[in-house]
Amino acid sequence: MNTSKVSFIEQSVVLNMEHNKSVTVSKTKRSIVVAYIENNSVIKKNLLDIKVEIAEVEEIIKDYMYTNRFESIPLYINNINDDMSEFSFMGTLVGKEVIFENTRRYIEKK
Repeated sequence: MNTSKVSFIEQSVVLNMEHNKSVTVSKTKRSIVVAYIENNSVIKKNLLDIKVEIAEVEEIIKDYMYTNRFESIPLYINNINDDMSEFSFMGTLVGKEVIFENTRRYIEKK
């Protein structure tokens, strides 16, 4: 028998492999996901309707950032489908090549 290792991980975790803490924004077909990541784990997450105003997303991000107000926490935007340019002013857009590479690195660490 030939077996392989399977890992399940939320995409928001692999947007960043450099910082212990970060905030991420992702979009699915049905929702906008804002997550606070710490040590490669989702600590806090909000699921918002896809039609949400950007200002509401910004408020949630500010709330997550305020929790760590004495630290500089980076913001990463999941741009795997090249559809997040409207959010680019908030943080760093992360494309599929980086996400795939970070996923590989994450799995190797396990």
